[in-house]
Amino acid sequence: MFDIQEIRDCSEENHAHKATFYQLRRQNTRVRRNKKAVAKTHLSPINNRHNLEIQTTSLLEPLDYEPPVLNEVATQYDATVEPNKFPEILGSSKFSQDRSTQIERGDLFNFEVEIGPILDALVGKVLSLSLKEAREAAELSAIRKRRKEFEMMRDIELKELKVLEEEARKRFEEKQCKIRQEQQHYLVLKELKERIAAKEFAADFFSEVCSELFATSSENEK
Repeated sequence: MFDIQEIRDCSEENHAHKATFYQLRRQNTRVRRNKKAVAKTHLSPINNRHNLEIQTTSLLEPLDYEPPVLNEVATQYDATVEPNKFPEILGSSKFSQDRSTQIERGDLFNFEVEIGPILDALVGKVLSLSLKEAREAAELSAIRKRRKEFEMMRDIELKELKVLEEEARKRFEEKQCKIRQEQQHYLVLKELKERIAAKEFAADFFSEVCSELFATSSENEK
């Protein structure tokens, strides 16, 4: 039975460098060969021009690719070796010895005596904390509900307060308007009374003057 395995050489990087070196050397050889061929067929430069040689090897990029060197190795397994013996060779078979342990009475802990009180304390603590959290949650719910009701009542009272303020403002404006009207009416009456008194005074004065004039004129006629 043959099992052909493909194994990379540990010096694959060195082979790659060697392949690159050989590739560059072949490339330089081709360039020199082409230069010689061109030099044979190239014409002389025209006036005011010169032919120059320029090194462009470092700027060239090789386009051909050569795979790394690989080594093929064949391994021959013995046909008489059974597959079941491979785990023994790998060392996965049992090689330890079994031992027994005797646990005497009283070596292990007593659950009822040692663990029971601790468990009761833990359960009681958990229950007390759970009840406390439940009460706190109920209190927070009641506080939120009360706060919501208080906010609703406050909004209603604010609306009623705005209505009352508007009514008070209207009453105040009506009162001020009535006061201005009364003041204007009082001024009109006062002016009217003054005019009447002036008219009566003028009438009395005119009557007295007329009577005196009539008396004076009658005396002068006599």
